[in-house]
Amino acid sequence: MRKLTSVAIVLSSIVASWALLSPPSRAQGTAPIWSAGDYWDYVGTGSLGGDPANISMKIEVVGSAQLSVGGASYDNYHCLRWANVTGSRQSMQVGGSSVYYRTSDLAIVQWGSRGPQNYYITFDPPLEWFRFPLLDRQNWSAITDATFYNGMNRSNTTGNFRFLVSGPETFVLPAGTFHTMGVQRQRVPWPDVISTAYYSDEVGFAARFSNVSLTNDQYYRGYGIPSVVDLREHHHASSRPFGLLTIVLVAGIGVTAGIGVVATFLFKRRRNRTKAPRETPVHSLPARRPPP
Repeated sequence: MRKLTSVAIVLSSIVASWALLSPPSRAQGTAPIWSAGDYWDYVGTGSLGGDPANISMKIEVVGSAQLSVGGASYDNYHCLRWANVTGSRQSMQVGGSSVYYRTSDLAIVQWGSRGPQNYYITFDPPLEWFRFPLLDRQNWSAITDATFYNGMNRSNTTGNFRFLVSGPETFVLPAGTFHTMGVQRQRVPWPDVISTAYYSDEVGFAARFSNVSLTNDQYYRGYGIPSVVDLREHHHASSRPFGLLTIVLVAGIGVTAGIGVVATFLFKRRRNRTKAPRETPVHSLPARRPPP
């Protein structure tokens, strides 16, 4: 009975620590930490030339870079993006275009590369698709000045966007089963298409991207634009191999297990004090016979 009581106290302490330290189920934590070599490979469908098309897309982190846009300087993850769109009559490839994501929140600072061809787009302020932590039904607006550079030519436009955290969803994808939080992006002048990124802490980025037409509530079929792409393969090696949450959980379990042991000791001690003292049995010796 005493052993069962001791085990129950320790187990209840461990269960309590997990309950207290588990992250909320309706939020996706902080901005991820990316490292060179991380990548996300997607496969899905879209449209090309009016025909259905198969789409593959890959985003890979190649390093870090600091960029100045609109007089402000940002620390960024430098990524390369590849895409292949294959239809029944034609195909299209996009090879190694650069994307710069702000390290603090993955906001897009620049799309494309500065160089001899000088073809890129900057966003001032950076286009903020995610606001960590992602909370269900959270919404915000963003206005950014997009500047297009094409060789020596330059043009500007203002983008007005609305964002909405649509809620938690679980997907079974080629890369596995992932718990996600959908974040919808809608450009105000063209509200007929909603682009959604389904962010997952488990992969450190979106596990799915989709574009849905509000006209017929079906996947959007624009030229070379993905209707939906799902994560096929990924590699995300955080710079903190054990993670803060793991350390806190282990520490919490150790502390509560120690508390359980102490509680068991005090419980036994109290029981010993309250027990009536046992009477020591007195064994009488046989009477000696007098010598003859």
